[in-house]
Amino acid sequence: MNSCINCGAPCTVKFCTRSCNISFQNGKRDTAFSQERKRANCIKCNAEIFIKKQQSIACAKCQQCKLIKKKRVRIPKLNKLICQDCRCEFIAGAASFCPVCRKLRQENAGRKSAAAQALLRRSWSEIELGKLCQTHFKHVTFNDPIFPNDPPTETHWDADILIHDHRVAILWNGPWHYRKLRQQHSVEQVQRRDRIKLNRIISAGWHPIVIRDDKGEKNILKVQSVFIELVEKCSSFTLYT
Repeated sequence: MNSCINCGAPCTVKFCTRSCNISFQNGKRDTAFSQERKRANCIKCNAEIFIKKQQSIACAKCQQCKLIKKKRVRIPKLNKLICQDCRCEFIAGAASFCPVCRKLRQENAGRKSAAAQALLRRSWSEIELGKLCQTHFKHVTFNDPIFPNDPPTETHWDADILIHDHRVAILWNGPWHYRKLRQQHSVEQVQRRDRIKLNRIISAGWHPIVIRDDKGEKNILKVQSVFIELVEKCSSFTLYT
């Protein structure tokens, strides 16, 4: 019985297994050939590089160009365009509006969305109190953002009901302001915003009145009681015409 040329195990032929045959043949190859290098220029940036001797010069690339291809860095084609709003010329890949008009459109869309959400979030009791205020006072608005930030920004703070006759800002705070109602709801963050809003209202020369509504239920008796107290308080404030 013969023994394997590669591992010495007993066998009937030269190699005991196919893997031993491949291992033996690979060891006989001239490894020096694959380690030799030759000069070449990168086909992308023309930088001088060294490549393996068996590698073709026609496809030689430096390491940086290889990484750019790997990351698929795409350089957009820039065009001269005309804004559909202000009709000014600007350079971009593909856009209908210039950066200034695009920002204004986004801000306007955000304000409309915030106003729509404010209307949806108004409770029944808050709406009823607003109706009573409209019957008694001359100038009443709802969710009107008239209180500026400090330092000044483009967005302002609002109040649920604003009585401009006496500069009274009513904040009807429902359960959302006092207890956690869902997983992503942060009571601490809501109350922090409430404190900032109160400070901005006072700084603007208005009188804030906070009405706490823990239950958030329909209660006409509470609305009427709050309205009577509100009329008494407003009578002590200055009347603005």
